Amino acid sequence: MKRIMLLIVILTMILPVLIAADTEEDYHWGAGISAIAPGLPVAAKVVYQNEKWGWQGELNYFYLLGMARIDGRRILKEITKANVYAFAGLTLNHFNHYDKVPSYLEFILSADFGVGAEWRFTKRMSLGIEGGLLVPFWCNKGLDQFDNSGLMVANIYLLYWF
Repeated sequence: MKRIMLLIVILTMILPVLIAADTEEDYHWGAGISAIAPGLPVAAKVVYQNEKWGWQGELNYFYLLGMARIDGRRILKEITKANVYAFAGLTLNHFNHYDKVPSYLEFILSADFGVGAEWRFTKRMSLGIEGGLLVPFWCNKGLDQFDNSGLMVANIYLLYWF
């Protein structure tokens, strides 16, 4: 099951690149900030969107926690200045348990997938929301702590397009 999920995530990330290589459309890049989970409290966000397919990445690092995320994304519905999209990819979380004796670092690799909506309120600025599920499939301290369950996450973001 883990191998199938990993294969699906990898294909989701590679497929947009293969499709984009065959087209000569204009590329659209966005950069900004994301807040709430899984990049508590704030993360940097980069988005590449070419027509229907694209990818997005988020990254933050604080001493106690950090997160790196890469997702493929596909626009499902376009409405004048807004769109609804689905995403799937991988998220790596880092936790520093310095308050434990002995202290240790915990790394969790999860598959993530969900849906989002984005509204361009000017030509260059957009505001978006995402909600999804993180499904941990590897942790250096074991997966027992997750009780065979995923984690629901949501975030809000602001992007500048160039």
